[in-house]
Amino acid sequence: PPPPPPPPPPFFFSTLTPPNPILSGLVGSEMCIRDRKILPNGKELYAQHPYLRGEIDGVGIDLVPCFAIEDSTQSVSAVDRTPFHTDWVISNINGLENEVRLTKQFLKAVGAYGANSAIGGFSGYLVEILCIKYGGFLNLIKEISQWRPPIIIDKMKTPESPIMICDPVDDKRNVAAGVTLKGLGTAVLASKSFLDKPSHNFFFPKYKEREFQGNLTSVILSLPSENEETVMPWLQKQGRKIYRALHEFEPIAWNANMGSEGYIVVETGMRKLPEIVSHKGPAPWEDGAIEFLKKYPNAILNNEKLEIGKKPKKQTIEDVVKSLLPNAIVREGICEGAKPIQRVPWLD
Repeated sequence: PPPPPPPPPPFFFSTLTPPNPILSGLVGSEMCIRDRKILPNGKELYAQHPYLRGEIDGVGIDLVPCFAIEDSTQSVSAVDRTPFHTDWVISNINGLENEVRLTKQFLKAVGAYGANSAIGGFSGYLVEILCIKYGGFLNLIKEISQWRPPIIIDKMKTPESPIMICDPVDDKRNVAAGVTLKGLGTAVLASKSFLDKPSHNFFFPKYKEREFQGNLTSVILSLPSENEETVMPWLQKQGRKIYRALHEFEPIAWNANMGSEGYIVVETGMRKLPEIVSHKGPAPWEDGAIEFLKKYPNAILNNEKLEIGKKPKKQTIEDVVKSLLPNAIVREGICEGAKPIQRVPWLD
C-alpha cells in the first residue's frame, strides 16, 4: 500500500508548452519527461494529469505542465490559468504579501487551507483574492466570522457552492468551487474564536487528544493501489459512508488516517442495538398503510405513524460495516496505527 501523502510543498511552478491539438492528449507523462531536466529525481504524481514533486536545495517544489494559452477563458488543462492568476495577484497585491502569508498560515493551522478533496478548504489563490478584496488578514477574518452559507460574493451561473466568487481572470469560473461546508465551517468557527480570544495557538496549534464520550470502533481497510493524492479522499469517502450507515447507533464523530493501511475511527453512543427496535411505518393517509398493518397486525398508531417492534437487520457495528465493505476488519477501541479523533486544536 502507498505511504501517507506528504504535505504539499511550499512552491508550485507551471512549465509552459504552446497549445497543440496533438499534445493536448499527451500533456501528462511526455511533458513530465521534459520537466525531469529541472527535477531529475522528482516523483510523478497525478491530478488531472501527471506532474512532478521534488526538491531543489531542500525546498519542496511541484512542477506542473500546462499550455501557454493567450486567453485565460480558453484553457486546455486545469492549470493553464495559473500564469494569468500570478499576473493578476502581482498587479493587485499592493503590499499585502505578509497579510496573505498570515492568512494562509491561519487557515492551514486550523485545517481549512487546501482545495483538494481531502480538505475541502481555501486554495492559495482564493486566499490571495480575498485578502486583496478585504484589505488584509484582520479585515478578512472579521468578514469570514459573519459568513453564513451560501456566501454569494458574485452572482454566477455555475453550480451552487457554499461560496460563490468569480475568478478575476475568468468570470465564468467559481474560484471557491472546492470549498466544502466543512471547510467553510472550520474557517468561520476559527475566525469567531480568534476574534473572541486572539492567540498564537491559531497559527501554530498544539494538538491535544480529545476525551471521547462514547464507544470507539476502528475499521481497517486495505488501501487501493492508486496514486497517493487520491487515496486519502477515497478513504474519507468510506468514512462518510460508514458514519451515515451507523445512524441507529447514535454516531458522534469519526476520523480517518493512513499508515500501512487505511484506518477509520468511529465514536458512537452504542456498540450494539437492542434485540428489538422500533420500526416506523407510513401514516394512515399515506400509501402502503393498509399493507403495513396487514404485514404487522400488532402495529399501533403512535402519533401520526404506524409503528412496530422488530429485530434489527444489522445488530452490531461490524454487521453494518461488513455489509458495506466485506473485506474490512473491525476492532473495538483504537487499534494500532489508527489516530484518535482530534479536538478543536486552537483552544487552550
